[in-house]
Amino acid sequence: LTMPGNLETIGYLFYDPNQLYYDTSARIFIPDSLRKVNVTGTSVTDHFAYNIDSIEEIELADGIEEIGDNAFYKCVTLNKIKMPLSLKTIGNRAFYDCHSLNSIVINENVNSIKTSAFEKCNVSSAIS
Repeated sequence: LTMPGNLETIGYLFYDPNQLYYDTSARIFIPDSLRKVNVTGTSVTDHFAYNIDSIEEIELADGIEEIGDNAFYKCVTLNKIKMPLSLKTIGNRAFYDCHSLNSIVINENVNSIKTSAFEKCNVSSAIS
């Protein structure tokens, strides 16, 4: 599947185990114009949007309980993420090197933030 080059938002995305990768072996090709992704389901898979540097905003729908390892690794322009109350676990390096991410809101139901989840981010405030 190749998405239009001017795509800026993907609506509530239902994904499969093939995940989203921005490389030539991918089944889904993400254009550089993509700015916002809405995700539904129960978890965000490992490497979900690995190194997709055009994404600025992520909205995780109610029902998502886990953000997998490296899910948004090196999404360097990511500056806004909406985490649902259902979220319980944030995986290893989930937001590693998302250096545009300055502020996050972590709800009280999150009981596990794994190693380096926000390493190399410029988070100056975290609200829980």
